Amino acid sequence: MSWLSARTGVLALVIALNGCSPSGSSSESSSDVAGDQLVTLSGRAAVGAPIANAPVDARCEGGENFIATVTTNESGGFLGQVESSALPCALQVTGIGEDKILHSYTDSGGTINITPLTDLIIALSASTAPMNWFNQDDHASAVDSLEQAREEFLNALRNANYSVPGNGFDPFTSSFQINDAVDQLLDTFSAAVRDMPNVTGYQAFVDLISSGNLAAIPEAPTTPEEDDSGSGDDDGAGDDGGTGDDGGTGDDGGTGDDGGTGDDGDGLTAADLCAPPQIAPTGTLIEFSQQLYDTQSGAEIAIVSMRQEILGPMEFRGEETHAILVEDVSEGVNDESRNTTYVSIDTTERVERTHGSTSVDPETDEETMLWFEPIFKYPYALAIDAEYVQSVSQFSSTEDGPETLLFDLDYTIQFKGVETITVPAGTFDACKYYQTSSTSLEPTPSTFAVWFNVEDGISVKSAAVEDGVEITEVELLSYSVNGAQQAP
Repeated sequence: MSWLSARTGVLALVIALNGCSPSGSSSESSSDVAGDQLVTLSGRAAVGAPIANAPVDARCEGGENFIATVTTNESGGFLGQVESSALPCALQVTGIGEDKILHSYTDSGGTINITPLTDLIIALSASTAPMNWFNQDDHASAVDSLEQAREEFLNALRNANYSVPGNGFDPFTSSFQINDAVDQLLDTFSAAVRDMPNVTGYQAFVDLISSGNLAAIPEAPTTPEEDDSGSGDDDGAGDDGGTGDDGGTGDDGGTGDDGGTGDDGDGLTAADLCAPPQIAPTGTLIEFSQQLYDTQSGAEIAIVSMRQEILGPMEFRGEETHAILVEDVSEGVNDESRNTTYVSIDTTERVERTHGSTSVDPETDEETMLWFEPIFKYPYALAIDAEYVQSVSQFSSTEDGPETLLFDLDYTIQFKGVETITVPAGTFDACKYYQTSSTSLEPTPSTFAVWFNVEDGISVKSAAVEDGVEITEVELLSYSVNGAQQAP
């Protein structure tokens, strides 16, 4: 599925995750899934450091796999779909190095991570190496004690003095980002395993855990004394981290260079989560409803219901695109609300491109075409507070008619980070953007805030921004994919 530019007035879902855009995912038609319900599996593959550009495979019921090729992106993010009837699924990421061939397991759609923690919990539950478990047919019965194994393993980590996140942390399903508490746990644990003096490698450690030997978990490294940060030999307030030569709050930390708060900035992490995905398989049907509010009084004024159908690859004005049929199916709306929107994903620039749309007059059968020059771009993968500015013109024409300039558009997109928000449809971790626009018809700029769900890209909320105050205008009520209601 696809994130569609808010400029088009279309809301949509992703097929490739998390906020996470898997490179190399196929968007070709898949006739054998069009009539089945699809579920999305998305998460992150990491050992602390991301497992980047690595294939992710699924072994599900009946030997089913992902419906399209899935590969992790630069931050280890991945997203793919399986038929709902194929669950449960065993997952495997194949990175370079024995400690980067890892496994996971899920019996439902949603977030599913692949890390050393999930790999070792499977080893403990299945009493065998996860590689062997993945290659067998019956995955579910082999891990029927997975919940118990998870609790035993996490307790063993706590007993070994690791900082295990609280509040219901689940290594399999809890979303995490670079440099957050989960990522730091993975970094610390992976380093400790690598440094074990009497264990020859990661797979040897796996064998110990699969035999039930949780005492083999190495102690968490202790934090060294702050010898180099006082008034001693290494310059006190000096070169490497006081107020000295390397930048006061430090080149790669503090409120770092890339807009975040950690190594290389949370801006980089959020950008990876919010990068544009691929297009859904042909035949995918997406339906959603939104509540509209009066921005002056806050009163509910209307419910808008939309339907989208992925029509598949089509050429539009000489460009290779994907066509999406968009219908307003709100009560009282007629067939004139139908149009076909043409989009593409530029994985090099990491942007979604909106080429234009076509609609047909139901009375005359005359087709009207709208398009942008240059092509309208929505670069989701921006650092926090970074802006993208563009100027485009929108044109129209009817069959055999002249080309008409409708208006010129100046558009600025600013990424504000990832926020957790609650709307009638549920609670979502969402990528937030400010969109400021003006046209030759309406030269006074207006700004709106928009939120896209990290997990699947659905547009969750929008708000008018006036004098720095966000005034809710639209909220998501519900949505479904191929008739299956989606939960956040």
